[in-house]
Amino acid sequence: MFIVGFLLLLTIAYGEIFNFRKISNHLLIKNLLTSVFVAGGFFVTLFLALWQSLEIQDTFAVFKDWRLYLGMSLEIFGVWLTRKNYEINSSSITSINFALFFSIILVPILSFYGSSFFGFDRSIKLNYKSEMEMLLFLLAFLLLMIFYFFDKIKGHVNNIIILFLLPISLSFSLFWTTKMMQIYQGIVYYGAIGFSLLMFFLFQMVKSKEWLNYKKENNKEVFIIGAVSSVILPLNILAVKFLAVEFLAIFKRISQIMIALFLERDKKTQNIKDFFVISLLIITAIVMFIRT
Repeated sequence: MFIVGFLLLLTIAYGEIFNFRKISNHLLIKNLLTSVFVAGGFFVTLFLALWQSLEIQDTFAVFKDWRLYLGMSLEIFGVWLTRKNYEINSSSITSINFALFFSIILVPILSFYGSSFFGFDRSIKLNYKSEMEMLLFLLAFLLLMIFYFFDKIKGHVNNIIILFLLPISLSFSLFWTTKMMQIYQGIVYYGAIGFSLLMFFLFQMVKSKEWLNYKKENNKEVFIIGAVSSVILPLNILAVKFLAVEFLAIFKRISQIMIALFLERDKKTQNIKDFFVISLLIITAIVMFIRT
C-alpha cells in the first residue's frame, strides 16, 4: 500500500503542477482553463457515481452535513490560491514547494488534535505510540525540509504573504476533504466539491468575459488540461480511501519535490545533497508508516 499510495500521489502531483503551469501561461483565459481543469475530474467522478449507483447507500446524507459546505469553501479558496501562486511566484516552483512542504507538519497536527473535535472519529487515524512520537516524526520532517531548501530560496518570491497562505489553506482543505471522504461515500462528496469548484470558476469566467479572449489555438490547451484532470482528479478518490491524511500530505509533498527537480533540471540547482535528503524523507515516511 505504501508503494501504491506513493505512485498515485506522484502521478497526481505531476498532473497538478503541469496543469497549473499551463493555466498560469494563459492569464487572459485563466478562469476558463481552470473550469476545464475542474470539469474534467468532475464529469469522470459523476460517471463513476452513476456507474456505482446501485451500490451507493445513503447517497445524499452528506448534503445534510454542514461540514460539506465548509469543505466546498476550503477547496475553492485552495484552488484559487494555488493558481495565484503560479501566477505571482512562478519564477520558481521550488519556492512554492517550500511553502507547500509545511503541510507535512500542519496536516498531522490538525489530524491528531482536530479529528475528534470536528467529529471525524470514523476516519482513518494513525496509531502513534504516544504524542511525543508524533512530534518527533514532525521534527524529523521539519529538519529535513530545512536542510533541503536552505540553499534554494534566493530572491525568487514576489509575494511572501500569498506564498505562505498556501500551506495553511491547503492543509485545512486536505485534512477536511480527506476526513469527509473517509466517513461518507467518497465519490459523492468529491462530486459535490467538484461541482462547487466548477460553478465558482464558471462564474468568474462569465464575469470577466473571458470567451472574448479565446482563440482557436487555445483548443490544444483545453484538450490537454481536460484530459490530464480527468485522470488525476479521480485518482484522489482511490488514494484517500486507503491512506491516512498524514501520508497523503507526506507523499504528495515528496512527489512535488521530485517533480520540481525534474522540471527545473536545466537550472543546475540540484546536487548530491538533494537526492540524499529526498532518500531520508522517504525512509522517514516508511518508518512512520510501519510504526503507525
